Amino acid sequence: MFLAFSTDAATAAESQITGFFAGQGCAIGPATRALATAEGFDSGSIDALIETARADPDSIETGGWLVMSSTLCKIRPPQVRSELRLSDPEILSRITAIDEYEDETGCFLHADNLYEELLATRGWPPEKANTEYLRFLAENLVAGDLAFYSDDPLRTPAGLQQTSGACANVPAIGEIERSHESLIANFDQLIRIDMGNVICESDDAPSWKASQLYKDIETFDSSNAWTSAELRFIAMGAGWIEGITMSDKGIPRPPLCVFK
Repeated sequence: MFLAFSTDAATAAESQITGFFAGQGCAIGPATRALATAEGFDSGSIDALIETARADPDSIETGGWLVMSSTLCKIRPPQVRSELRLSDPEILSRITAIDEYEDETGCFLHADNLYEELLATRGWPPEKANTEYLRFLAENLVAGDLAFYSDDPLRTPAGLQQTSGACANVPAIGEIERSHESLIANFDQLIRIDMGNVICESDDAPSWKASQLYKDIETFDSSNAWTSAELRFIAMGAGWIEGITMSDKGIPRPPLCVFK
């Protein structure tokens, strides 16, 4: 009885720590290890997970990072929480009326001068305003309350589109929702399929090849030509692109890329 209980407890603990890293891109490295420690996971458990992952030939080690195989760990959309809400007056004042554009129906977010207003209304320093805005975008893109959607790769969306409430009353809402559901369901494959095309130290992520590669994922059913942009916004807000500041675009980290 005691042995069975111990085995069950060990399995549950392993599942818990793997679940944590799944929200970090299934990537174990300096930044995510520090986050795991802050969450209360001990070094021994992290080291044991690393050894398990290294025994799987499909896991990838690169530049001090270990990306667990999809068999061991499915990358899931990061659960980011911002201090900014869609209902905040600073945000509401920057969402257009649904009929503002003649050729594109929808409510679009335009963040002109938002940083300056947040400095005044909240007393935030510039870098916090920037960080919270990126986290806001990631949170709402994952939730499906914002979308960067167009079915035409040659037509850039007018902005990030609010897809909830009265703003959901647009002709393309069915396609927007279906595309979002497919992004969430295929998140692991969307990230992994492009990893080898991006060099962490020098390239942007996703790569310019990504949109074409997504078509090779059999279960990915999306009409959004701008999925790679949505993934980039999510990665920025989640901290998967490190060192972003008001003046620096940052550097991607695994699983978005590999090191030379």
